[in-house]
Formats: sequence, C-alpha cells, structure tokens
Amino acid sequence: MSKDIQEHLRNETVAELEPPVGLRVSPNTAVRDAVMLMQERRTGCALVCDGNKLVGVFTEQDYLRRVIGQKRDLGTPISELMSLNPATVRTTESIASVIERIHRGRYRRLPVINEAGEVVGCVTVRNLVHHLAEHFPAAVYNVAPVSKPVQADRDGA
Repeated sequence: MSKDIQEHLRNETVAELEPPVGLRVSPNTAVRDAVMLMQERRTGCALVCDGNKLVGVFTEQDYLRRVIGQKRDLGTPISELMSLNPATVRTTESIASVIERIHRGRYRRLPVINEAGEVVGCVTVRNLVHHLAEHFPAAVYNVAPVSKPVQADRDGA
C-alpha cells in the first residue's frame, strides 16, 4: 500500500465516510418484520436501538443460526435473538483503525456511534472500498490479482 493511502487512512475519520444510517428496529420488533425490512432495504443487518442507543444487532447470520437453525417462531421479539454488545466504532476513529478492526474481527459491517454513544449509522466493507476507489482509483482498479501457487505434484498414490 502506498504511503499516500496509508497517510490518508490514518488521518481521515469514520465521520468522513458519511456512514449510511442503516436499518434500525426496536427491541420488541418481531423477527418476521425485521427480516422483511432487511429484504426490502437490501441489507444484511438491522441495528436494534432503544431510542438512539444501540442495544444489539441482528444479522442474516443470526437469522440462519438462531431462527432457522433453532426452529424459532418468526413472531419472536428480535431482542431474544439479536447479538448483544456488538463491536462498534466511533465517528472520530481513523479509517485505518476501522479497517484493522473489520479485518481482525472478520466483520462485514460495524455500527457507528458518536461521542454521546448514540447510533449514527453503519459502516460496511463496501463503504470502505467505495471510499478508497473514489480517492485512489488507480490504486484500487489497477491492483493485479493475487494468484496462489498450484501444487506441482499430487499427494498420495
């Protein structure tokens, strides 16, 4: 990664990404309704909020594991099936720290909160890629694919 990109990522903050507001639902929303809203808005995540405070997240993975996998009723309140205490990022954090957190935690999206602890939105890997493509198009579009070595000889018999 070039020094220009590294410097940019260390100096730019999450606020400058202008994270989308994201889908917000209340803790007593039925799973059925949350999933329907997720489909309508074409998002894989619902931010579960009590007012402006984030209390959990509900993702498509939660739906697969906790609803389908456990054969739970779709009328169940989302508060019973959401992920509690989700990882978040603050609007004042550098984009570099967000990329590191996404990589380390294997997240596809992270809720964004302001200094008062109120939900501002949700930053996604897609947001980050678009941001980089907008500011450094040559670096993003001209990256050669990384090929992995192919095994020369077969193992076994």
